[in-house]
Amino acid sequence: PDTYEAAQAFRALGAIKDHERVQSLLRAVNRCEFDEETGMEKMYAAAICALSLSGSADLATKLLKHRPSKDMLAVAIAGEESPDDSDVMAALRHDTVTQRALVKMQRLGRLDLHGLDWRQAKLAIDVVLEGNLVDGWDDILIVTGRGLHSKEGKKATLRDEFLKFLALRTDLQYEEDPNAGAFTITLPTK
Repeated sequence: PDTYEAAQAFRALGAIKDHERVQSLLRAVNRCEFDEETGMEKMYAAAICALSLSGSADLATKLLKHRPSKDMLAVAIAGEESPDDSDVMAALRHDTVTQRALVKMQRLGRLDLHGLDWRQAKLAIDVVLEGNLVDGWDDILIVTGRGLHSKEGKKATLRDEFLKFLALRTDLQYEEDPNAGAFTITLPTK
């Protein structure tokens, strides 16, 4: 497989927590030669996340030490805490719900905030904007929902908080699809 296909396979296997197939795929890609360093970085970051999510955290940590990653999610899931961690990184290390939402985002190509409270949603958004999870993406679909199943009585709490966040982030351009409870955010170039 190429690095993109392997990364997608790792994400899918991590999502279903199939550690045997994750390890099998890792052995297979280790025997391959790839030309593209950026693709390899993303592939191994996906492997680290998949190993962690499938119950092989010790192997994920070993792989991270062998193949250091700049991927904020992979480092948060499998890396050791560091005094140099940013506030976002420190929070992400201890929030498995947000970690899973970000892994799902990488697999599906959209950030779905359903089921997250605003603190978790804000953390996921910060990781997307600060980390290199979406390198090469021009925009991202962020799904807040319309509030139809809200505990607040059909009030779109996440949507309202997200709109407040966007008002403060004048560097972000966005389009809202109110019928879908979603926003397309144009990512700032780095």
